[in-house]
Amino acid sequence: YDTIGFPKYLRFDGVDDFMKVSGLDMSGSDEVFVVASVRQNGTTREMILAFEPSEGLFYVDTENGSKYRLTSKGTTASFNASGTLNVPSTHVVSGQAKISTDKSILRLNSMTSYANAVDQGAGNYGNHDFYIGMRGGTSLPFSGRLYGFAVVGWNPPDSLIVRAEKYMRKVSKAC
Repeated sequence: YDTIGFPKYLRFDGVDDFMKVSGLDMSGSDEVFVVASVRQNGTTREMILAFEPSEGLFYVDTENGSKYRLTSKGTTASFNASGTLNVPSTHVVSGQAKISTDKSILRLNSMTSYANAVDQGAGNYGNHDFYIGMRGGTSLPFSGRLYGFAVVGWNPPDSLIVRAEKYMRKVSKAC
């Protein structure tokens, strides 16, 4: 693999590749912002980023190789799905969620793809393991490239979201 002039990435094989961050403490927040640059190759439901026990969770996944989805949950589930994608193609996916105000916004390539205010219940996100490339290290393996991502326990202003998305486009040479 020649890295000179080419973007660096993590390559997931859709079988058994994943990474885990133990005990990510987001218990002081009921809001999250996530941004990632992704090239998805699979055609099934696949987990890209997952912070999930049974409550106080969020994740970004693909649905049947044609949609990205952001799910956020306090004590009740909420989800968002984007439109159809050009697969395989590199996309910048970002999402904002806030449990207490039922905010859930998904952006694809810097455009709002879907927003809703479905009840997410109550509570904060908690202190859980964070998985990259698979759900819980046991299911929904991701097949594709992850050029970069960021997760923060707050919802930044629009100007920072635009800068984060621009950076993700730059590191992956996407869109």
